[in-house]
Amino acid sequence: MPHGTMVDVGRAKTEAGQTWYHVRAVVNGVAYEGWMHADILDPVP
Repeated sequence: MPHGTMVDVGRAKTEAGQTWYHVRAVVNGVAYEGWMHADILDPVP
C-alpha cells in the first residue's frame, strides 16, 4: 500500500525479538490485511 496510508492496527506478535502488528486498510476501494513491522508504523496521536 502507498506510503502514508492510514491503517487500523490490531494485535501485536513478537518473533525472534521483532514486533509485528496485524493491520487493515482500504486503498482506492481495495481492502488490504496483513502484518507490518513495528519500525514501519508511525503512530498518530
